[in-house]
Amino acid sequence: MTDQYKIVRPLPPPQLNTNKKTEKITGTKKYKSIHWSTRAGLTRIYREGTKIAALAVSKSARPMWTKAVCKLIFYFPNARRRDKKNFEGAMKAAYDGLVDAGIITDDNSDVLSHEDSEMHIDRKNPRVEMFIKRLEALNGGRYRNIRSY
Repeated sequence: MTDQYKIVRPLPPPQLNTNKKTEKITGTKKYKSIHWSTRAGLTRIYREGTKIAALAVSKSARPMWTKAVCKLIFYFPNARRRDKKNFEGAMKAAYDGLVDAGIITDDNSDVLSHEDSEMHIDRKNPRVEMFIKRLEALNGGRYRNIRSY
């Protein structure tokens, strides 16, 4: 069993963005609210996809880490300005998928911490790479990184 996994996923759908409340009606200048069931369905699909990808890289080991750190590297198809925190929020479904796959016990702040995300351009292959790493317990209840990325 390894102490680190790299999970590659497509970029999350724009509807999962925490600030995305409306979407433009095609061919008009009007906007409509995103229905809750649309957002729920996309969340379920992205969560399940992450679970499947996590099981594939962990080879169904189900390590159930009690302390881990995650780093996100986003690759976008163009150089448009983006809000990094909005994309990090859109990855909530992916963290839930890691719990479903058994990589981590929970996605709360006691179990999963986050390193600063990076944003890059890859016009041919937009994606998000999730690097999740187990933290090792030290005496006194503190934790340390096992290996670097």
